[in-house]
Amino acid sequence: MSFITESLQKKASAIIAELPTQFSTRLFIWKLADEHEHDYIEMLIAATKTEKTRSFHSLHAQIGTYLLDHSDELGIIKLDIREKNVNPFGRITESQLWEKL
Repeated sequence: MSFITESLQKKASAIIAELPTQFSTRLFIWKLADEHEHDYIEMLIAATKTEKTRSFHSLHAQIGTYLLDHSDELGIIKLDIREKNVNPFGRITESQLWEKL
């Protein structure tokens, strides 16, 4: 199991509990980075080991995949909606929307 997966297993449920009923992957990531800054940085370093040029993108994609792969145990469902919002680099990109069950 990867360091990123281990970290998300420990934190994802608590983060989701603090989010609104509908939330985006981006909001989940911001909450993770804000409340667990050191762990987020460690996950980013781990992502850098596999993806040298797009570490943030790699980490954020892995977080989205984790949410999808563990949606049942996290009590969330993927909605057929993607929300446009500003990414950490100031670009407008789409982010997956989720809903708590």
